[in-house]
Amino acid sequence: MSLISAATSLLTADAYSLVSRLFGTSGWGIYYLGVPVVLADTVVALELQKSWQVSSFPIENGGFESYNKVYVPYRGRLRFTKGGSETDRQLFLASIEAIASGTTLLYDIVTPEAVYTNVTITAYGYRRSASSGLGLISVDVQAQEIRVSATEVTSTSSSATAAQTNTGTVQATDATTTQSSYASSIS
Repeated sequence: MSLISAATSLLTADAYSLVSRLFGTSGWGIYYLGVPVVLADTVVALELQKSWQVSSFPIENGGFESYNKVYVPYRGRLRFTKGGSETDRQLFLASIEAIASGTTLLYDIVTPEAVYTNVTITAYGYRRSASSGLGLISVDVQAQEIRVSATEVTSTSSSATAAQTNTGTVQATDATTTQSSYASSIS
């Protein structure tokens, strides 16, 4: 982890800690710009999985050789609960639907120990039955890290007006008969 990203993580964690102290929130949940976006009573569970993938290739006699280790975007699952009136529970479900469907905003998963930035909501689900969940809804929300890069993309409206870009080695080729005759005529 670079010094800049470590400092950014610490500042982000401090900002969430300050917000939770000022507004009396628990410091757990899904946030956008320091504001909780899921209108839940509590976070019951959090699961976070970070993993790395090791690439391998086959070698002689049926063996394999490993040559690379790549960090895979992390995944998280939070279980929120909400009680109260029917309207409270409807607003709770609406807040989850709003961040899950169609939005391109990136959120943060916040815990007292760490802040996991740049996640998008990939799924959510809940189950209610007569024996449990009549006055309390539990919803599982799944999230995945989105890698943000600072790559600039330029485009042109027409390929005819685009400037030529040479990005590799150009191999010399023999001139065609037409090219040779044209070159002879101008010299």
